[in-house]
Amino acid sequence: LKVMIKEERVLKDIVADFDCAVENFKTPYSKEKDVKNYEDLLATLQVDIAKILERRKPKKAEQRLRDAMQTFKKLGDEERYRFADKIMTRIEIQCRK
Repeated sequence: LKVMIKEERVLKDIVADFDCAVENFKTPYSKEKDVKNYEDLLATLQVDIAKILERRKPKKAEQRLRDAMQTFKKLGDEERYRFADKIMTRIEIQCRK
């Protein structure tokens, strides 16, 4: 979990200042990726972290899911948006009990 959270921070930094990040990490062998690729990686990682935090820290899990769902909606990925929404619903039901 700790490694995943560190990876999340790095991806957030890359997405937040993508132009600078790309400029700093260019190599002659690597092809430049689009910011959407990193947003997708970040949202997927946020869902994975939320699934781990689901029972122990539901509020933190919900926040990560909200962020991921917003990104999936922005990217037009309805299938993963619905998947994250199902997890969110499950957490809300658990919190009511």
